[in-house]
Amino acid sequence: MNEYWQLVGTIIAQVVIGVFIYGQLTQRVKDQGGWLKRHDGEIVEHGKQLFDHEGRISHAEAKLGIPRGGE
Repeated sequence: MNEYWQLVGTIIAQVVIGVFIYGQLTQRVKDQGGWLKRHDGEIVEHGKQLFDHEGRISHAEAKLGIPRGGE
């Protein structure tokens, strides 16, 4: 009978550990997904800023008569 309770205790301990590890991994995946969404948003925003910056430079070059790309 003692062996039976040792087996039950071992199984319960393994299940608890498995649930804990699963929860930790699930949380890390959620955190990673949030980080990736924020990072993608930053990339899009930087792309918009770069496009605006290039437009301003082109406008200034045209006003000043500076040839494009060393032409």
